[in-house]
Amino acid sequence: MYRQQLSNYFSKEEVYDLADLPNILKNNITLQNEQDNFFIISCDTDNVYYSEEELNTFFKKYLNEFYEKTNGHVYDNYGQNIEASAIKVHTTNGDYFIGVRFYVFSSSFITPFIIAAIILLFFNILFVLYISKDLSNDIKTISRQLYVIAASDNISNEHNLPVTSNDELGDLTTAFNKVQDKTKEYNTTIKANQETLMESERLASLGQLIGGIAHNLKTPIMSISGASEGLSDLVKEYDSSIDDPEVTSKDHHDIANDMTEWIDKIKTYTSYMSDVITAVKGQAVNLASDNTAYFKVDELLKYINILMKHELKNALVSLNIHNYVSSKIQINGDINALVQVIDNMISNSIQSYNGKTNQVIDLTLRTNDSNLLIEIQDYGCGMTNEVKDKLFKQMITTKGKKGTGLGLFMSYSTIKAHFNGDIKFESEHNKGTTFTIILPLS
Repeated sequence: MYRQQLSNYFSKEEVYDLADLPNILKNNITLQNEQDNFFIISCDTDNVYYSEEELNTFFKKYLNEFYEKTNGHVYDNYGQNIEASAIKVHTTNGDYFIGVRFYVFSSSFITPFIIAAIILLFFNILFVLYISKDLSNDIKTISRQLYVIAASDNISNEHNLPVTSNDELGDLTTAFNKVQDKTKEYNTTIKANQETLMESERLASLGQLIGGIAHNLKTPIMSISGASEGLSDLVKEYDSSIDDPEVTSKDHHDIANDMTEWIDKIKTYTSYMSDVITAVKGQAVNLASDNTAYFKVDELLKYINILMKHELKNALVSLNIHNYVSSKIQINGDINALVQVIDNMISNSIQSYNGKTNQVIDLTLRTNDSNLLIEIQDYGCGMTNEVKDKLFKQMITTKGKKGTGLGLFMSYSTIKAHFNGDIKFESEHNKGTTFTIILPLS
């Protein structure tokens, strides 16, 4: 290409001015690429008269020695894709080689590499896709199992994953199975400990109830005993007066009236004892039993008064009841469960005074929209922020080794499960606490 242009323009017989040759080349020879460049070299001395790039010794020597053999087509150096086309011209300063250096790429040389690169890239893509799909499937399998375990209440070894490889994914699967086994083991231990704690709490409550029974039944039993003695005396008096002519009919009526009064007192005491036994019996059953029925607020307050009377009296703490609920309103649920929840909160309020006497607890009942609100308010030690943050979320106690933390935790669970209700609280450290039980009314 360049050889033809050079031969067409320059004549072998003409003598050119050396100084004009660079401009003649630029003005008459068209370069195909920006990288191509002109050169002018002395045929006798290999001196470079003009070149846009530095020429190496090999090129100058090769051009001088092989010009005739290659018909002016020479190479720049070994292993480089630079060639040159040159012709010899006569100048006023002697003979010179003039020509163009240009970059070439042999298609026969580069094409196999391109084809090989494309094939290699294709197989690499297939390999990556295969590995990615296999890796993705394994990760999805582990992910699905995690979702299954998260959605299940029972962590079983049946969910263990099969180890299908001996690589990092295999190690991950093995670690996952070990974590699952450990989690199941810990979960079983926690449930067993929780059941033990709940049973201990229930037994402790029963012990407290038994102490309350002794106190609540002592007074009516002594009263019934006294009434029995009074009746016995009246019976003797009546028996001795049967044949006494001085005893009038009015006297017999008076004796009968006195006997009736004692009998009425005995009925009152036995009714109270029956209420105590009924209340205590209801608290002695397991909270898991379902004794759902309709009951009124007055019945609820009667049970609370019976069961808490002894503990309040011993602590010298007064329970002020403020009932703003209509006697017609009925509550649907397990009255014994609700009584136990309220009793537990009243006991906590008593303990919040840390032994201080002549204190007050306010129990307020009112309605709001379609809910019954039961508020238990004390003015004791209150709760710290740490306790408030954990309350109802875990079993926490402020009683040290004497407390299990189950009381409020079980109370919250009971209101949720048995009444579909809720418990809210407000507390300020060293100023007191208010618990509000919210029960939906049917």
